Amino acid sequence: MRPNRAMLPVRRSLAPEAIRDPSSVDARADLYALGAMAYFLLTGKVVFEGDSFIEVCSQHLFEEPVPPSQRETGIPEGLEQIIMQCLEKDPSRRQQSAASLGDVLHTESERVGVWSARQAKAWWETNDTMSSGAAPALVPEAERTLRVDVSGRV
Repeated sequence: MRPNRAMLPVRRSLAPEAIRDPSSVDARADLYALGAMAYFLLTGKVVFEGDSFIEVCSQHLFEEPVPPSQRETGIPEGLEQIIMQCLEKDPSRRQQSAASLGDVLHTESERVGVWSARQAKAWWETNDTMSSGAAPALVPEAERTLRVDVSGRV
């Protein structure tokens, strides 16, 4: 039997301010979404799940997310703190710009040391539950750099 749309759980990520007052949304809502994406990439789970859009919105407004380390092992504490800050309900408690978030991430990567290709491969071989366990092909550093112009963002 093919499930109908009403039977599928709702999975959405909306910054609380986008639910409360869409006219107040600014770049910090993007940081909330980035935190939700990082959460999913690290845990394989969305921040909140529910049977209706209203249920998920209510969770984004009032419930605290389960810390990523409670869903997946091996997540560095500093990275978890950054993600949880991105998921703060109050936008004033998040980083105030993508540039400031980038600075915090850079500082954290320096603190823990940047992974080498060998370390990344070893991590994937141990933690990849999405495939047969084979490590993804490693891309040369020059081809994996993504530049995003955030100069127009507040």
